[in-house]
Amino acid sequence: MRAFLGTMAVALLVVLVGTGCGDRHAQQPASTGSQGTFKWKTFSIGDVAQVRSEKGGRVLALDFEVPSGRDCYRNVQARAEQFEKTFVRVDIRFEALENDMGRTDEKRCRPTGVPPKTLATARVSLPEPFGKRSIVISQSSEKQFTAASSADGPLRRCGQDGCHPAPTACTEASYQQTIRNADIPRHTYTREHCSGHWLVIDFSMPMGPACGDMPPSTCDRHAVKRRTFYRYSKTGWVAITSTTKAGCQEILRVERRFPRKLCAKHKSQN
Repeated sequence: MRAFLGTMAVALLVVLVGTGCGDRHAQQPASTGSQGTFKWKTFSIGDVAQVRSEKGGRVLALDFEVPSGRDCYRNVQARAEQFEKTFVRVDIRFEALENDMGRTDEKRCRPTGVPPKTLATARVSLPEPFGKRSIVISQSSEKQFTAASSADGPLRRCGQDGCHPAPTACTEASYQQTIRNADIPRHTYTREHCSGHWLVIDFSMPMGPACGDMPPSTCDRHAVKRRTFYRYSKTGWVAITSTTKAGCQEILRVERRFPRKLCAKHKSQN
């Protein structure tokens, strides 16, 4: 009988210790030696992997990266911070374990940014279908999504030209969009020649330590000139080739369909 009671006491002790460790780990993480003490801290999500429309646009499902591992994050919260005429701003937060040096307990948890990714999903209910509104993630105006169609499903991530880029056309907005996408400083093209599916832009780019997007008055006027030929596509003007030479010889080498009337009178850029 005494041996039986002794065995029961040991078993009870093991259960209590195991339970106590579990509670302490979940509520108040213990010190891990040289790494210090890990505590639950709140993090705000700056970007998401995907946004999906559900229930006719009344619910947003947002997939975002979290630390990977058991009990490595908790308390996911998401809400529509703003519901405006043209956009919905969504705020997503969660708690994760981190020490005073801003590090994750890598013995237990794989931190965000380290593949393979682990995604969590948060859902946000809206007062009405978001329709044509763009979905803005947190405070960043660059992280936006818009509906790809009227049906539920994944939303389209907006590009550097916004959620509704200018259509490819012989317009100033389309030219400026083309220049931005080519990473060319603003105020650098001198003239353009456009006809339906073909475009020519002459660039005169001031170069020097004070140049770039600076006003001309503050810039060294040493200019590098070139002429670029483009072909129409639904997603924007596609560059075919560039040259500094006169006429049509260079463009006709690579694109025989290019109309001569757009290049025959062009002078040398040298």
